[in-house]
Amino acid sequence: MKNTKKMTRILAGALVMWGASLPVAAVDMTFFVTSAGPGNGANLGGLEGADKHCQTLAAAAGAGKRTWRAYLSTQAAALNDTKVVHARDRIGTGPWFNAKGVLIARNVDELHSPHSNLTKATLVDEKGQMVNGRTEKPNRHDILTGSRPDGTAFPP
Repeated sequence: MKNTKKMTRILAGALVMWGASLPVAAVDMTFFVTSAGPGNGANLGGLEGADKHCQTLAAAAGAGKRTWRAYLSTQAAALNDTKVVHARDRIGTGPWFNAKGVLIARNVDELHSPHSNLTKATLVDEKGQMVNGRTEKPNRHDILTGSRPDGTAFPP
């Protein structure tokens, strides 16, 4: 339960982007929290639009050479429906490093465990800046990923 609460708070923090690619050196960013939305509220244009936004922000930060994916899940009529997409299946196998070169997690299982390095200090945007939380102005921490703490989609 403690891990579930931790992951829910963290993933509710902002739109999280993942660079899915081959293993990388510690100084290469493969993870970031968005510094800005695409400008249309919660309408990200589906997974394709969210991924495009992610790719655009990464490119502007000098990290556009890898494929970037938003940490989002989709729902369908049932969890075993082929239309369901789980965020954890979209982000590659790791490892993930933030814009400052700090290791976030070595693999998907570690990412979704108490052993991940998901903290206020490590959840930085693509520019390496901290993301404002609930007590800071402006508050930039709330989003919905459509994902449970283990990175799978919620049931319908």
